[in-house]
Amino acid sequence: MVLGERIEYGVKLGRLHLGRAFMAVEAVEDLGNTPVYRAALDVQIGAAMLKFEDRLVSWIAPQPFRSLAFERRDSDAPGGRRRYDFDEDVLDEVAALYMMRRLPLEQGATYEFDHYFKADGNPISFRVVGRQKVRVPAGRFETIVIEPVIPALSVFRKEAGARLYVTDDERRILVQIETRTKVGRLTLYMTEYEEGR
Repeated sequence: MVLGERIEYGVKLGRLHLGRAFMAVEAVEDLGNTPVYRAALDVQIGAAMLKFEDRLVSWIAPQPFRSLAFERRDSDAPGGRRRYDFDEDVLDEVAALYMMRRLPLEQGATYEFDHYFKADGNPISFRVVGRQKVRVPAGRFETIVIEPVIPALSVFRKEAGARLYVTDDERRILVQIETRTKVGRLTLYMTEYEEGR
């Protein structure tokens, strides 16, 4: 993980442009005397048929790589947000995406993990299915194509047939995300990348 790294995405459903999303390593903070990265995934969709806004925040310890806390929207929680704090080695949705970027990602390999923080969200898996050149507004990239299964996220459930495209280099930048929804094919495509430090 690199402090200050920020990826901006355009969001479209079929050919309809719906909004934007951001994935960023926002800060290094102390959590229980442990230095952790605060990483967030923000989604902002606004269209006549669909309006949605959410922010997922993860506090990630790098060694060993695990989530120490996680916060997301929850209409049943006070203030509409729920925070989870963890004592054991677990992953949340945001931490799982950053962990995927650390994997060797060898052709044909499947990487599976059974420590999502809720038992019914296991297992999480990433299967490497190929390589592909991808062109997005931020440029043209040689990418590794991965089929993720993260049961806790509807867009990454097995039946969604999701694909992640990450750069075929040491940075493993998440260039594009494709998935099926009930209303059509959803794509997040990188429009801007800030490297961080």
